[in-house]
Parts: sequence; structure tokens; C-alpha cells
Amino acid sequence: MSLEWDGFHLTLGRDGLQFVWGGRSIFEAGVTDCVSASLRRPKEAGEGHRLVFRFRFPGVAAGTESVVIRVDVPPAAVEPAQRFMGVLWRDYSVPDQADAEIEAEAGGEPEKGAEQETAADAGPGAVAETTSDAPELARVPEGRGWIVNPVGPRSEELFRDVMARLVNSER
Repeated sequence: MSLEWDGFHLTLGRDGLQFVWGGRSIFEAGVTDCVSASLRRPKEAGEGHRLVFRFRFPGVAAGTESVVIRVDVPPAAVEPAQRFMGVLWRDYSVPDQADAEIEAEAGGEPEKGAEQETAADAGPGAVAETTSDAPELARVPEGRGWIVNPVGPRSEELFRDVMARLVNSER
């Protein structure tokens, strides 16, 4: 099974999941390493859907055991993405982390056993979640685990802006 749109290809096969970005980057992992997968709905006008995958690789060097992948989904690919995620959830028992987060936002408790990622889980160099009045990044991360730091709204806004510029510059 696969998903594909301009500059991106995601395949689910016998060997697991393979993410390919325009021939520039490839990420491969077993389905059993995927601890959650979700298709996030837009939170604001002008945003699109987004795939979010969380992977854990126990037993590897500290700071390299956790990977989060976010992929923006074009409007034409939302329905195929829903089918793809349905297969992951149903046939491979990969949890949908978005369900637990939606319940928490609504004031309910997350599903029993739902993974709650903390800075301690992220490894060395990670910083704790910040409050709205605190700076987004409390200190500059150190070590190889810097990429697993939690991101705030300003980082998400920067990501969307950079991706929009990249998409528009390729044309």
C-alpha cells in the first residue's frame, strides 16, 4: 500500500514503512517501531491536514531512540491518507495518538495506555514543554538528541512558512 503526491512517497510493505521526499531523503522503519500514527485535522483556517508518525527505537544510543515525522497532506490526498492510516490502525494495531489528544483537549482523560511523550523520554538535550508566557526554547539543546525537542507554535509557523516557500520556489 502506498501514498504519493508531488515530492513525497510513503510505502507500507513487508519491510515496514518507507518515507521518500523527492528523491532527496529516505526514512525506513519497521511498523513495530511506530508507536503512534495520526492524521491531524487543520487547527486554523488555511492549514491543511498533516500526517504525524512517532517512532521509538529501544536499545540504541541515548538521544537517538525517538523520531517524529510530520508530513503536510494536500487536499486531494486526504481521503487516500485516511484509508492508509485506517490500515495501519486496524491491521497493524498502530495507535492513533490524535484520539488521546482530542480527548485530553476536551477535558477527558486520554485512553488508558496512550503514550504521553515527555522531555525525559526524548533523551539528552531535550527541554520540557513551555508555558505560554515562557520562551519557546529554554536553552540550546546539546548532543545528538536535539531533534526530538518539543516544538512550540512559533516553530510550527516557521515550518509552514518554509515549506510554502519551498513548494512555491520549485515551480
